[in-house]
Amino acid sequence: MGVLKKIDKSEHANVVNLYLSGKSSNKISKLYKVSVTPIQRILRENNVKVRNQFLCGKTIFMDEFYFDKIDMPSKAYVLGLFYTDGNNHEPRARLAIGLNDLEVIEFIQKEFKTNKKIYEVPINGKDRKNIQYRLDITNRKVSAKLAEIGCKSNKTETLKFPDKIFLPIELVKFFILGCFDGDGCLIRYRNRFFRWNFIGTFDMCNQIKFFIEKTIKVSLKIRKAGKHRFLFCLDLYKLEEIKKLLRFLYDKAPFKMKRKYKMFLELENTKFIRKCPSTVLDIQEPTK
Repeated sequence: MGVLKKIDKSEHANVVNLYLSGKSSNKISKLYKVSVTPIQRILRENNVKVRNQFLCGKTIFMDEFYFDKIDMPSKAYVLGLFYTDGNNHEPRARLAIGLNDLEVIEFIQKEFKTNKKIYEVPINGKDRKNIQYRLDITNRKVSAKLAEIGCKSNKTETLKFPDKIFLPIELVKFFILGCFDGDGCLIRYRNRFFRWNFIGTFDMCNQIKFFIEKTIKVSLKIRKAGKHRFLFCLDLYKLEEIKKLLRFLYDKAPFKMKRKYKMFLELENTKFIRKCPSTVLDIQEPTK
């Protein structure tokens, strides 16, 4: 795109007309193959009142009441995804989530009942083989509700497990599955052993650990995530307990990420056992 390219004065009236007819500055800039800046300058010079981008996003693109009540497995799952891989930029009321797995982003798009376009973003330069699929939506109401639940701006080091007034106990496992698909992994080490892993704040790891151990009686371990001051790893190494955990999470799940579910199916036919490491923390039962 030619950022410094100018638009001939004879086209200024047409730019104004296009904007007043409903086209956005971004779409007009693409028509003229310029950046948004000269489009906005032309609008200012012609005393055109620029539309509020937040209101445009609010009234057009999504189900504003989606997170008002987490009352379905699919909503709990999507909440888990936003808690881990999503971003809620409150000052701009901007919701964004990006993953390598297109089917997950398409599921969120369908859940939100939005026609907002999914963007392809090359992760490493121009290598089209490594693509992240991204959905960005601007909506003040949804952003505020997510923040109220606990999914706030700059949440990496401060994220806390949702309170039971927002997330019913019967839907917690679907929330955890969403968290696992966002920031968890199932690792196979040269066909020797598997490890189930989730990375998050201490509160997230501790609450997930407590719920899983109380519900299905498996023993998870918490350890520091390398040199990260505020991040921890929740690990499970025992083969049969990993199987038990994943069977529990996938049972009646509203959605299964293909890549991780495929590894689970491979795991079901595996029969070796690996002991877990001894470097763990002494965990106290959550108080809430």
